[in-house]
Amino acid sequence: MTSHRRKLARLNTLPEYASVESFPLPSHARSGTDLEINVQSKLLLSVPLDIIFLICSFLPVKSLFELTRTCRMFRNTLLSQTGVSIWIALRNSFDAPPPMPGMSESQWAHLLWGSGTHCQVCGTTNVKRVDFILRKRICFACVKKKGIPRGGFKRRYRGADPIVLDFVLPTSGGSRGANGGYYNCEEIGKVVEELGLCRESKEKDEYIQERKDFLRECEEHARRCERWVAEYRARKTDETDSLCAARLQAIHKLLRDMGYSEDDMEDVEFLQCARRPTPLTDQSWKMISPSVIACIRGHRTFRMIEEDDGILASRRIMFDRLFTEYRRSLKPHQWRRLPSVETIRLLHPVNEVLVRPDSQPIVEKDLLALSETLRHEVECWITEQRQDLVADLEEELGYLTPSEVEVCPKPEPRSLDLAVTVIRCYQCFRHWSTLEGAIRHLHTESCRRENHLQISRMFKWIHSLVARLLVIKSNLDVDSATPDDMDDLGAFYQCVACNQHESEPFIGTWRECVISHTHLSSVPRFKVLDEAGSPEDRRECWACNICNAHVDKLATRSGLLEHLKSKHQVNRARAPRDFFYSGE
Repeated sequence: MTSHRRKLARLNTLPEYASVESFPLPSHARSGTDLEINVQSKLLLSVPLDIIFLICSFLPVKSLFELTRTCRMFRNTLLSQTGVSIWIALRNSFDAPPPMPGMSESQWAHLLWGSGTHCQVCGTTNVKRVDFILRKRICFACVKKKGIPRGGFKRRYRGADPIVLDFVLPTSGGSRGANGGYYNCEEIGKVVEELGLCRESKEKDEYIQERKDFLRECEEHARRCERWVAEYRARKTDETDSLCAARLQAIHKLLRDMGYSEDDMEDVEFLQCARRPTPLTDQSWKMISPSVIACIRGHRTFRMIEEDDGILASRRIMFDRLFTEYRRSLKPHQWRRLPSVETIRLLHPVNEVLVRPDSQPIVEKDLLALSETLRHEVECWITEQRQDLVADLEEELGYLTPSEVEVCPKPEPRSLDLAVTVIRCYQCFRHWSTLEGAIRHLHTESCRRENHLQISRMFKWIHSLVARLLVIKSNLDVDSATPDDMDDLGAFYQCVACNQHESEPFIGTWRECVISHTHLSSVPRFKVLDEAGSPEDRRECWACNICNAHVDKLATRSGLLEHLKSKHQVNRARAPRDFFYSGE
């Protein structure tokens, strides 16, 4: 071998990243005691190598590389020349090309499958590209940092012959890199050094020819590897798609056996648990079935709400009729607290019956059976909302200044029944002067349903000085005044310092003032209007608390007072004894 061949051999020697040190031992494997090492050695030596290699040939790629990190004895055995058959079998199982020139089978396998997704230069994660020219997994940033474009050669290597770049293969720097690619500075330095060692022109020509042959071989091999990577990824994508499709088909079959139709399943394919590229087992179905059934329930609930005909629509109509009859059977103070029928349909026991598969018919008796537990379910749901609001109030107080805390209600259930409490609906972000009104409003047409299945954590307590000012202006105690006390007054209020209503002053009830002014950054000022200056209350939002005359259709305040006078001989009606507010 000539001196230049020896130099070329040194030039083509792999850098440190591709050596056996690419398989680092974990700390616990490097720091074991002599006794542990002896035990491991004896166990390994007691098993014939052909048996070890046979077992290794059946292992997944990740498991095989993990074995190289268990102990030094195992590592040296697998990475020795004796264990080369394992890595050849692994490469052949993936139909991968042979190693790049100068790389061993184990080093090549580590580059393709064992280097993870970290850049081997800077450690950046999620680097899926292997640069076969540089023989390492490297990010584009490091390609640019460790190399130069052709135009930067003269600035970096002053006095050097630009012909050097003809003996270095450029590599891509990404979509934002130089058009001609980047030339690795380490390779440039080696070529410059080797050319400088050539004393005669014959030696220089010989080195240049050998270098060109080597680069041609590397370039052809790199193109072959790139084609294999593209084919391998396409094959993996097809395999993944096939596994996902098979899993989805298995889920659909189980759902069909449960009585669900293809229309019911149309949203299931978008669930992450249904698109995993793994076979569906009994255990995995047990784990994901709650999510899948919840998805179908949500889809069927949406159809039940939106459709005008069909099985789900007929169930909705039947339930709404029975719910109206149920309300009529209650006393006024009982149905006053009920949520809207739209919310009732979402309570789990009710929704579970309404969205049963079409193959399971539902009759009135099934829905009537729900009335026995409906009151309890509603009370539990309302209690849950109240508990969440109290916790929310306690948390919000921690963000307020001491002066703001002084004018806020205490974080206790009683505070939710005060007139100074303002509630915001999470569905439509509107403000409500009472929790009762917010509950009645939820999921109705005036409430934008972003999630038609959401029934928990629906409300938020809002710090509002508007409600407090209105109570004070009404000469009531802010610590004890209830919404019924404010309704009993029946007063109208005029905003006297509101920039929103420049053309004409804003006049409204205390509830309308709270809803209209709570979101304002500035605190408005109000005055109470006397009876002569107050407009007529045309709102149909009042109900009698003595009889069920207004259970189906609410009345105006004047109509209600006339009803109380003529039907119940109540000349001096008071809220909530004789009547109450039942609007949103």
